[in-house]
Amino acid sequence: MVSRRFGWYEIDDALVVVDAASGEALFLNQSASILWLALTEAPCSEAELADILAGYFPDLPSGQATGITALLGDWEAKGLCRQDASGRWEVNGDPSAGADDARSDKATADWRGGGAQLVWSRGIRLHVETIAVEIWATPDHASREGVERLQGFLGGLPQAEGPGRSRLAIWIDGPQCHLSLDGVHRTTQGLSDATGFLFQALVNHAYPECRNPITLHAGAIGNAGGTIIMPAISGSGKTTLTAYLAAQGWRYGGDDIIGLARAETPDAGLLLLPLPSALGIKTGSWALLAPHFPALHDLPEVRYEGKQVRYLPVPASSHVGPEHQGRRPIALIFPRYVAGSACSLRGISEGEALRSILESGSGASASPDLDGFATLIALIRSAPRYRLEYGRLDDAERELAQLA
Repeated sequence: MVSRRFGWYEIDDALVVVDAASGEALFLNQSASILWLALTEAPCSEAELADILAGYFPDLPSGQATGITALLGDWEAKGLCRQDASGRWEVNGDPSAGADDARSDKATADWRGGGAQLVWSRGIRLHVETIAVEIWATPDHASREGVERLQGFLGGLPQAEGPGRSRLAIWIDGPQCHLSLDGVHRTTQGLSDATGFLFQALVNHAYPECRNPITLHAGAIGNAGGTIIMPAISGSGKTTLTAYLAAQGWRYGGDDIIGLARAETPDAGLLLLPLPSALGIKTGSWALLAPHFPALHDLPEVRYEGKQVRYLPVPASSHVGPEHQGRRPIALIFPRYVAGSACSLRGISEGEALRSILESGSGASASPDLDGFATLIALIRSAPRYRLEYGRLDDAERELAQLA
């Protein structure tokens, strides 16, 4: 480890270097892994690095230095390494390198002066905590669109009465969003980043007993035996499958963003931190899911980015409960709907699973720290990993039922 910025893990045949400053992960082949590990031990010149590599691969062609130069240049451009005064290369352990501090001085006391109005407020109860959430907005089209999306998401979370332990407010100001939580203020560009910060804050405050919780762009569905985690990119069919399974009696733990953390004791494994926001059902799935959710057609349509969505709350009686056994991840599934396809479930490697999760997104704009990455790696190593391709929802359920 170099300061608290970098960590690395051996996964399959690669060394995966995670950068807590940028939230990125690099998959290094054998040669690049040798060079990286050498630089973590001590600064080296390019000639010294070439000698180290030649010690492992004596038959490498004499032009290998060119490849080292290119690799170091790429790492330097990413802020991963730098040259010291003597010209030797070293790993850049500065924890602030590449970091984007989105903190702001726009406290809620100043929002009214900018034209913001309080348009929605609710006490939300998650796990053992009640959190007061407010949405503020400027009266323009872009802000109204954002308000409708957030109201849809948050409308599925269990409602609570009375004051919360914390007050979480968000001001949607056209393309910008300002957030305020317990005296800390942030400004983001776009609703997606703001939603990430908001949901990460909900997880942190809802599960104060958990160590270093992280968020994933994933669904979570399960039963008393445990929970299946389903990370996926938008358009994969994840939400439709999650909604169908919830209608069949599976327990719902969230769909767009979920939380995950190590249990209270180090040897107790990982736990899902349910975040049961409303399911965002897109146009193509309305008719498919209507027989299972008759009220779906009566829900308002929310339009954004060329999409039409109806936000479907899942009844609290169907949520994943607080029992630890039901919150343990028992499988990691990467679903993909393919019209007319036969259902198939195939195992995948740790590396393929990690790449897919990183492509799906963490669910939060704030980059996870090294402990957060360690939690993610623990999930990949502890839960069986599969790709699920399906053309029929009932076939997909039969495959998943064998895992749960």
